[in-house]
Amino acid sequence: MRSRCPSRLLPLCTVILIWASGCASAPVPTEAPRAPEISAEAATRAEQLLELGRTVEPDLTGWLVAGAERLDLFLYGLPDRVKSKASLERKIQTVMLSEGVQAEEVIIEDILRYAVLAVDDPPGTYNIVVADILERAENRGHVIRKVKNYWPAGDAYSGINCVLETTEGLLWELQFHTIGSLAATEEGHSLYEEFRLPTTPLG
Repeated sequence: MRSRCPSRLLPLCTVILIWASGCASAPVPTEAPRAPEISAEAATRAEQLLELGRTVEPDLTGWLVAGAERLDLFLYGLPDRVKSKASLERKIQTVMLSEGVQAEEVIIEDILRYAVLAVDDPPGTYNIVVADILERAENRGHVIRKVKNYWPAGDAYSGINCVLETTEGLLWELQFHTIGSLAATEEGHSLYEEFRLPTTPLG
């Protein structure tokens, strides 16, 4: 079973940012934006959610891998399926500060996240795959909480993003991509990461 899409199927373009000559003199921030200080409440909440995620993950991953094999699909990014503790703590703390809520009130939808890569050949296969996997998830007791279709949008991101809830009450994220939509997403993400660097000129 190929759990990650082989590189030969992902003709991702190398993103090169070329700045105008005037950008060389643009002011550069002296330091990166400071991450929020993690409170004990945020750290405790993160560990509780991760503990539940670790309990659910083996069965969920096994089911998705078996389903991908049955449908001749790929699961992209499996090594990163569990959100890191540092990232989770930071997200919880940020929401606490921005929304003025307690740690236990913060809702995290992507402690576990998976991406299904489907080849839409013949046309319509992609839609069949999405319907099949979501129906089987419901048959296993999962509740579909959100389905966002980003295909009609005019931005760089295309795909279908879903949030489901396990019988244990854990929210998890499931994305559906084609080779083309994943390539566009990866390219856009590279640009975003470059933009976040404190050394990237603003002009």
